[in-house]
Amino acid sequence: MTDSQINVSVIMPLYNKAQYVVRAVESVLAQSYTNFELLVIDDGSTDDGPSKVEAVSDSRIRLIKQQNAGVSAARNRGINEAKGKWIAFLDADDFWMKDYLTQQIELLERNPDLAWSATNFFIETGSQQRKGIHSNHDFTKMKMGGNEYFDNYFHARYTQTVEAWTGSIIVRKDIFEKVGMFTTTMSHGEDTDMWFRIAFKCPQIGYIPEPLAVYDASVQGSLTEADEPLSVIYMRMDRYTEMARKHNSFEELKPCLPQLLNYEIKILFKQKRYTDIRRLLHKFKEYLSKRYQLEIYLCAIFPPTIGLFNVYKKIKRKLFSKKL
Repeated sequence: MTDSQINVSVIMPLYNKAQYVVRAVESVLAQSYTNFELLVIDDGSTDDGPSKVEAVSDSRIRLIKQQNAGVSAARNRGINEAKGKWIAFLDADDFWMKDYLTQQIELLERNPDLAWSATNFFIETGSQQRKGIHSNHDFTKMKMGGNEYFDNYFHARYTQTVEAWTGSIIVRKDIFEKVGMFTTTMSHGEDTDMWFRIAFKCPQIGYIPEPLAVYDASVQGSLTEADEPLSVIYMRMDRYTEMARKHNSFEELKPCLPQLLNYEIKILFKQKRYTDIRRLLHKFKEYLSKRYQLEIYLCAIFPPTIGLFNVYKKIKRKLFSKKL
């Protein structure tokens, strides 16, 4: 296959994921869609992951090595090296179902005005039971109103119909020339930052309600180890709002801000940074309901109440989910 014939470039950052990378690579090679290249960006691994990739014999694989610079730098290297019209992302510890690329590309070809698309996905919990993270197929189709896309990414995110997870997204390569590359100064949230920048320029996003990718949540990650100063979290939230105002899209973004803050608060709870939680609540209180603020504030002062709130929510769901 010549460079001009490659339609999709799959970018896979690799850093010390030797235990999983072959599974990820094989899930790409097993795709029913075959017009792709796979760029594995070895970001300075210290285990034998790169050698395991080299042992896989397939001319569509390119192993590119660099000094450790982080996942954003690895993805940026892959984008720069890519030869395809479309860029797909897959981390080395996740994997795809065999029709992932086929369905994504077919959707994009049927809707040539779309610059990006996403699919529903499974979460692998390690308990041998996969759970779709989104609404069921019929509910999502109803929300889409007979279309294969949502008119506004932010509205779809706010209604929790679309969660733009990196391993379930394909983006046209020329879009990165318009919005820039992944931010390399964030310890997390760099993907959300990218999807927001794309959404400000290209609000329509294709979506496939069928889960076609698998996020392996059972893999030990570094999210809770990323002990960021509170000022960095402030900076990230301020960055989102400033970008939105710059693009006259703040009203579209605003309903998503409580979700973003909740995500940050969950990480802080895992790190037992209760004082920082209270400060975060105070700084961004205009975006949060008073009830939510009270519940989180109490949990941050008296952590044992977290369990009580969880029990209350389970009882509430059980009571009100039953048909009367």
